Amino acid sequence: MFSVVNMGHNHPKIVNATINALQQAAVLNLPFHNPYYGRLARRLHEVFGYDKFLGMTSGGEAVDAAVKIARKWAALKKGVEAGKTHVLTAAACYHGVTLSTASMTSRRADCTWCL
Repeated sequence: MFSVVNMGHNHPKIVNATINALQQAAVLNLPFHNPYYGRLARRLHEVFGYDKFLGMTSGGEAVDAAVKIARKWAALKKGVEAGKTHVLTAAACYHGVTLSTASMTSRRADCTWCL
């Protein structure tokens, strides 16, 4: 939401790119088949060598997924017991508006609107 409102104030290049994207695939979401998702997976594999990736539709979802993946890694690879993991975040951070990301903020005033 916050990141997409500043797209250059209707700059023609951005407007044309948006129209083109909508004409090619109006719904780009994980529950629906999307031909671009496979192309993205292939490209990420070619560039980074990844055999898996997780595409999310928002920054908050991405942070939630990253925390879950890190906790699972800690349990499987480091032997950290369930309930013993700790997640550290940066000071004055903003990670999104989900329950877990709002709880990661370092200032109470940052999330009073979501309580």
